Amino acid sequence: ERVMVGVNAFASAEEAPIATHRADGEVERLQIARVHELRATRDGARHESACAALRTACGGDDNVMPHLIACAHAGATLGEMCDVFRSVWGVYRDPGGF
Repeated sequence: ERVMVGVNAFASAEEAPIATHRADGEVERLQIARVHELRATRDGARHESACAALRTACGGDDNVMPHLIACAHAGATLGEMCDVFRSVWGVYRDPGGF
């Protein structure tokens, strides 16, 4: 009943499915091992301090970019930095529904 472009409107029956990339399982295993090694060998106090400073900057009016750089130099992963963002600002949820 609802128009969805590419699904039930303006869709072509002749189009072939889009080929998606499948990551090599060995590459995935190596990347996981690298993250585990990073977390085991980084300076934990420096990492915690940098993430705490980022959290404080997110809660105020500071520019967060210098704190992100400090986190990266302290061995924080992108996911850990994003966890700080989520802990301060939450997660955006699209209010629209289908």
